Amino acid sequence: MIDDGAGAGAGACSCACSCACSGSEARSVSVSGSVPRPRRSRGSGTMLGLAVIGATFTLVLFYLPLATVLIARGHAAGAADAAALAAAD
Repeated sequence: MIDDGAGAGAGACSCACSCACSGSEARSVSVSGSVPRPRRSRGSGTMLGLAVIGATFTLVLFYLPLATVLIARGHAAGAADAAALAAAD
């Protein structure tokens, strides 16, 4: 049955789109007018959080040896300066 837009008839469409859909096939429009979220995005925040934590952990593991080398270099330079001052006396 084709809806004439007047809303009359047994299979009248309630979505006011002048289509031939029945009440069960009619598009559901939310009251607020917002688009409903897809159901498959559930848990994506957890995955994003785990990705951020993993990236942070990877960067820490990468820079930890570099920081250790720089600290050892500073200690060696300090020891060399102290030895030079002791030898100058």
